[in-house]
Amino acid sequence: MTAEFLTPFHALDRHDMLSDPEIEFEILFRSSRDILVESGGVRVVVDPKSALYVTGSELDYIEALQDGGFKVKNPNAATSCSCGESFSA
Repeated sequence: MTAEFLTPFHALDRHDMLSDPEIEFEILFRSSRDILVESGGVRVVVDPKSALYVTGSELDYIEALQDGGFKVKNPNAATSCSCGESFSA
């Protein structure tokens, strides 16, 4: 996870907009087989099947009017769509 990726989460924490995001996501989505990745106080949960396709990926955030937002740089992607939100391995 890049520093840019972590910035929006730290901003939420700083402004008390969301008291504990981990608890909300963990209750809704987490299973005992999921893989937990933590960096800079932000936790990302990946299911085992998806982990095969996203291992080695970098999570980033780009602040821009056009093409900004959260991005995944996946070295396993053979092809990706023009918007960069989906890929095939």
